[in-house]
Amino acid sequence: MHTAAISTDENTLVTFRATSSASGSALSYRYHILSNSWDQSVVKVQNPTKEGVRAVQDPVSGLVYLAGGYQSDDSQMYVYNIDTDTMTMLSMPSNYMVDRLFYAGVYLKSRRSIIYFGGTANNNQSSQNVISEFTPSNGGWLTLNTSGQSPPHRVDHCMAASDDSSKVVVFGGRFDNGTFARDLWILDVSSLTWTQGDPWFEPRTATTCTVAGSIFLAWGGNNGQRTVDGTIVLYDLNSGQYISSYTPPSYYANGATNNGYGGSAGLPNDSPNHVRRKRKQW
Repeated sequence: MHTAAISTDENTLVTFRATSSASGSALSYRYHILSNSWDQSVVKVQNPTKEGVRAVQDPVSGLVYLAGGYQSDDSQMYVYNIDTDTMTMLSMPSNYMVDRLFYAGVYLKSRRSIIYFGGTANNNQSSQNVISEFTPSNGGWLTLNTSGQSPPHRVDHCMAASDDSSKVVVFGGRFDNGTFARDLWILDVSSLTWTQGDPWFEPRTATTCTVAGSIFLAWGGNNGQRTVDGTIVLYDLNSGQYISSYTPPSYYANGATNNGYGGSAGLPNDSPNHVRRKRKQW
């Protein structure tokens, strides 16, 4: 499962952990869109084939944050600058994200922070079923106190924030007993209250997702038996119903850049143009 981010000028796409059999110790592969060419990052890491580290991008600075990093002890926050191909490391408090992999995270512009949910440890023990918040401006960490029934603990799930960061959606993944999930949960960011939406008709894990206007979109992944087809999951956050089609917000049609962020595993070739217009991390 790949994780990726894009440069502030949208000319360079970066993928982290390209393959479990990758040679060398480069942090990432870099695709240069204008020249249609690939190269490797000059940044070298201890364990480049480590799985379960997710990239979340701060749209203000353009920096990419990889909680857990590529050390053997998962104790560092890697901070990668795509534009300069350089990296710094921040030590993480042991009571937050240390030894936590296969989590999901999104940037919230309303709080100017990154929130993380789910994940598992290297010893196959579940992480705490809480939301951990990281604030890039000061490097601080918090555990957010939420109300309402929380989503069951999971890994390999999809998580996306709405354009204004007022809502966060958690979708699918795998429960602690190995069962593939098909449920959908919504966090109201202002009140930090969870509500549960209707489940999708089949399980989904390793899915890519985003929110466009009031519509949650998810595509790709696995249903527990096979890789799913190209059907896109469309869920209207306003009506609380799944829909079969929708009209993109006008600011997408006009080509405006938007700061809603969400994601997971990659942008497929057949994804809608309005999703391509929206800068996001995967």
